[in-house]
This record gives sequence, C-alpha cells and structure tokens, in this order.
Amino acid sequence: MKRLYMIMAAIFVSIFAIFSLQQHEVLADVGEDEAKVVPVHKNWTVTFSKEMKKESFTYETVNVVSENNQEMDISFELSEDGKTLNVDSPEDGYPLNQQFTLNISSNVTSADEKQMKQNFTFQFQTRDELPSVGTKENFVAILDEMKKKQQVRYKTFDEAATAESGDSSSSEESASADSASSGNDTSKTNVQVEGVDEGDVVKTDGKNFYFARQDDIMITRGNPAGDSQLLSQVQEDGFRPNELYIYEDRLIVMGRKSEAFAKHKQTEQEDEARAMIYPYYRGQTTAYVYDVTNPSKPEKVREVTVQGNYLTSRKIDENLYFITNEHPPFHIMNRSEEEGKSVKEEDLRPMYKDTAVSSDAMTVSYDRMHKLPETDESNFLTITSFDVTKDDQEAQVKTYLGSGDTVYMSKENIYLAVRDYPNYTKESVDRAQTPDTKIYQFGVDGTKVSYDAETNVPGTLINQFAMDEREGTFRVATTKGNMWDEENTSTNNLYTFDESLNKLGELEGLAEGERIYSVRFMQDRAYMVTFKQVDPLFVIDLQNAESPEVLGKLKIPGFSNYLHPIGDNHVVGFGNSTKQTENDRTVTDGVKLSLFDISDVSNPIEKDVEIIGGNGTRSDLNYNHKALYYHPDKNLFGFPVTVSESYKVQQGDAEYMKRRFVFEGAYLYNVTPEDGFSLKKTISHQPDKELEHPQWENKLQRMMSINNYLYSFSNKKMEVLNLETEEQTNVVDFPWEER
Repeated sequence: MKRLYMIMAAIFVSIFAIFSLQQHEVLADVGEDEAKVVPVHKNWTVTFSKEMKKESFTYETVNVVSENNQEMDISFELSEDGKTLNVDSPEDGYPLNQQFTLNISSNVTSADEKQMKQNFTFQFQTRDELPSVGTKENFVAILDEMKKKQQVRYKTFDEAATAESGDSSSSEESASADSASSGNDTSKTNVQVEGVDEGDVVKTDGKNFYFARQDDIMITRGNPAGDSQLLSQVQEDGFRPNELYIYEDRLIVMGRKSEAFAKHKQTEQEDEARAMIYPYYRGQTTAYVYDVTNPSKPEKVREVTVQGNYLTSRKIDENLYFITNEHPPFHIMNRSEEEGKSVKEEDLRPMYKDTAVSSDAMTVSYDRMHKLPETDESNFLTITSFDVTKDDQEAQVKTYLGSGDTVYMSKENIYLAVRDYPNYTKESVDRAQTPDTKIYQFGVDGTKVSYDAETNVPGTLINQFAMDEREGTFRVATTKGNMWDEENTSTNNLYTFDESLNKLGELEGLAEGERIYSVRFMQDRAYMVTFKQVDPLFVIDLQNAESPEVLGKLKIPGFSNYLHPIGDNHVVGFGNSTKQTENDRTVTDGVKLSLFDISDVSNPIEKDVEIIGGNGTRSDLNYNHKALYYHPDKNLFGFPVTVSESYKVQQGDAEYMKRRFVFEGAYLYNVTPEDGFSLKKTISHQPDKELEHPQWENKLQRMMSINNYLYSFSNKKMEVLNLETEEQTNVVDFPWEER
C-alpha cells in the first residue's frame, strides 16, 4: 500500500510540474482563422500567453523575410497590456505572389523574464487572386466537403428553429443615397455612391425613357414633353427584365431567363417521375445589350448569360458588373452515388454564354474557380464583368465557392457580406451564439475583378448602406444579438478597417435592446437609426477612424428606414410613425418624414415632421432607395405611396378598428432646411372612381424629370406633368393585356 501511495504521489508531482511549466511557458499565436494567402498590405496580430517585455522586441528579434531571404521593411508595436504584437506591412506592401516568413526569436522575454521555448515562425503568401480550384478532382472534393457541411448545417438549423428566440425582422434592401440628379435638369436613379450606377426599372438618357415591365421594355420619347410618345417595345422570349442601365447609345437589360443551357445526361432508367424528383433546370441571369442609336428600332448586339440567381449589379462608366448565386446541384451528386456512379462523370460547374465569344454555352474553367477562405457556405458565387461598348471583347467570368447576400461597391472595390453561423458547422446548438458577418473585398480595375481581403464583424447588416468606404477606410455598422432575448440582448456597433481590412477602431454597445433600422455615412460622420419603441438617431464622429465616438443623439417616436442628406447639416428621414396600443404593443401608424437639423452635432433636433395616412400606409421607399425621386436643384422629393386610414366600427357593444384604402400614387414635396416639408402635388394613375383596393397595373412605380417636366410610370401609361403650372400636359398609353 505504501508503494501505491508513493506512485500516486509521484504522478501528482509530475502532473503539477507539467502544469506549472505550462503556466510559465511563453506561447505565441496568430490564430487558427487567419488565412495564409493574403493581400499585399496584410498586417498581422501575434497574441502571447503572457505579458511581454517591450524592450525585448527589436528588429533583431522580429522580422519578416521573403522566400529569397530578403528582410522586409516592416514596423511593429507591442500593445499597452503587452499581450499582442501588431506587425504592419511595408508601406508599399509586400511583393506580389511570393512566400514570406514572420519570425519572432525565442530571445523575446515576458515581463517576468521568461523566454519562449523556441523561435516562433509563421508562413504566408501574397496573391493577386485566390488559388484556383485547378482540377476536376479538387473541385469534386471541395463540393463533397460543402455537401457534408450543408447536411450538418441544415440539421442544426432544424434543431435551432424552436430553440432560438429573436426578432423576426429581415434585412430588407432599404437605403440612403448621395444624389438622384446628374447636376443638370435631368434626374437620375437614386444611388448610394456617386459615379457607381445601380440598375432600376426606369432610366433616361436625357431625351428618351426606358421602362421595364413584367416581360418587356417600353421606350418612349420624353423630350420635348409635347412630343412624348411610345417609340418601341422590346421583348425577348422566355425573359423577364429586372433592371436597366443606359450608357451613351447602349441599353443594358438585366433579367431572368427561363430556358435551360443544357440537360445533364439521363439514364435509360430515368422516367418522367424521376426527372421531376431530380430537376435538371438551373436558373439563369442574363444581360442583354441593345444599340439604341435609333430608339424606334433597338438592335440587340450582345448577350451575356450566367447560370445562377441574380443578386445585384453595378455599372461604372462603360463597365458592368453583376453577381449571381447558385446552389450547387447536390441532387445530381446524390443521384450518382445512389446509382453507383462516380460524381466525376458529371460536370457540375456553372455554365455561361457570351456572344462575344460564341453563341454556344460554355462552362467556367477550373482555373477561373476559387474557394473563398474560411467559408462554410455551400454556394457558387459568380462575378461577371464586361465593357458594354465592346461587343467582341470577352466577358470576365469568375466563380467563387462561397456565398454573399449584401453588396456595397465603391469605385475601387466590391464588398460582399454574408451571414456567418460559426456554430452551425457543428452538430450542436449554442443558443447564445447569434450570427456574425463575413465580408469579402474584391478589387476592381476596369473589367478585372479579383479577391483582395476578408474580415469578420460581430453581428449582422441591415442592408448595403451599413457599409461604406472613404479615403481608404472601410466602415460598417452591425446589430449583434436579438431584441427580445434577455440572455443575448441586441446591441449596435460600428467598426472601421484600413484598405486591406485590418481593423482600426470600434464603437460598440449602442442602444441595447434595439436594432439598426437605417445607416447613413456622410464624409466623416455616420448617422444611425435604431428602434424598438422610440427612434434614437445617433450622430457619430469618424474623423479618427481608430476611435469613433458618439457626438449626440435624439429620441423621437417612430423610425426611419432611409436617410437622405440635404447639404452638410440636414438629413431627411423616411420611415414610419408608431404608436403604443392598449396592450403595450408598438404598431406603425402612417408613413413619417422627418427633417433632422444636425448643425449642432451634440444636440440634433427634429426640425419638421410630416405624417401620411394611418396604419397600413406603406411606401416602396421603406425598402428600396431607388423609389425616391429627388431633384436637388428644385428641392423636390417624391415617392410612391399607398395610403390607408383607420376608422372605428361599432357592432353591438363591441367597438373595433378597421382600415380602408384612401390613395395610391405619389406624393411630391418641396423640402428645404429653412421651411421643412411642403406638399406640392399628389399624382395617381388609378381610375377616377371609388376603389376598395388599388389596381396593381395602375400602381405608380417611379418618377423622373427632364427640364421642367415630371414623368411618372405605371404598367399602363406614362404621364407628363408641368412642374411650373402643376398641370398634366400629356399621357402615353402602353399596350397592356389584362392578366
């Protein structure tokens, strides 16, 4: 027995010694999540297990060397707590497409004079693009891994469906914008970034209008207004237009095509029922380019079609960029496995067609397919770009194995954000875990688009306007947590990053228990609206990107979905008025316009308010910034709106509220910082009779102006209004078949 006690004591002493040794050992790490293929301006953060001694970090103990053993001109700094070392890239970046090694000597010491057991090294590589998939074998292996992750993820989502409690609001596309005017007397689409055009259902070249309906495009003359008329109708079989662009004499139409590129091979055993179970159709997004030199006879000059569902697009001058998402055809992989066939017999790559090259469909080559780093998304994300004026220049088509759902584009970069569920790759559910966001940066140079960097931010984005880039600094606003979850209450945050998405600063913990409803970045400020029962407007200073701070805030009833600047010191908010019910519920009660005066940033005020209608009143502007008509030269704001009002009904002893339709069309306002809102005109295309509900074919969708004339569009007509006399001067009827 004595011998047993001695053995146990020896074991205990050994364990204690090992534990003590580990406690005193100095360890260094850059983190498991750090990618090893990086942009040239990548900065590294090394974390130590103990507080380190600043004097031990010199250019003899810390360096980065190239594959040729050339020492790089880096800089580094130890944090105040001594536990992290920030290693900054050379001012001009690391040389491209090379291997590098970050070295930290074991001679560095902790504050209590302990050394690392051995030298720390970390290897990385700079690339102007991610490594390509390269071969079919690699592609199939990656797909197989994506399929397994998807199965685990969907299983976990099913388990979590009843376990999670959070608000059910969605990330609708609402927005704010820089300008809806070109600076002359022709209005333009309301876009987020000046010089980066966004597609919309109506475009004008200053003389003619182009209007996308369900399955065709109406081309009308607008200038001179007295000669307004329908010039032509453009229609393609099996094609539904979504958005339009105009550039010089080119009309670009984005839409969905219903015909399939090709069918995968069917076996003799597959009958009609099996074909229904395993459908072969894969959705397509198409860009048609028309020469509209003669708008009465538009000529189709190009087609670029890509397999996948349309996410969004942008245009900078003559260069068009559009992004598609496609769920990989895992059912084909499953079918092959069930039949004992190799998946390698199937070609599962996305297909595309570019008439600049061929009228036949092609597959995206393996060397133009890349896997986004650290992604668990089981999607094909394809970015397509081409010059709309060069009909024989091949489009650039790249597919990334990954996904995206929110897009912001500056003149230099595309930022693609996707929700990230870290725990949903595991077969367990952590209720405390709420989604974060992964953001990918793609550099843009003409039609060349290439992956540059990526980062993660806590929480989720409300829409594209939660992101912004200014003078090399990227800014993003998020909501983390859930409004109605006491264990994981929501907070709102703002983060800043450098041009390589290295973190600069943060502002966290705003408006606990609320969520972001709108964000507006204006130069060195951010305006953030959060809401649960009242609407706080935060004014945030971003002059020092490393230390953003709240300058002032204002609490008012209601909320704004969309913020639009008027000059430097005023912002117009478009959203909803709210009221509290008897059972303490918050409900919307009309569309609300607010004019915020931010002249005193520490004390913003709501200078004027306009409320339209009651409960049930809605506007497309609440979720689509392109619905705004804005003419800054004339101080005019206009937007489509459907107005409802509530009234009391008495039935016996019971009394309750009902809603009735009042108006559908557009409201046009004069808006100035001095006088606030003044209703100038209401416009409607609905028939002049009492209606229980608006007729959807007469729903007013957009307004645009040329000179002193305002043009409004619905599926059945274009109306022309003289802005000086406020009289209707012309109507152009569109061909329409009752559906």
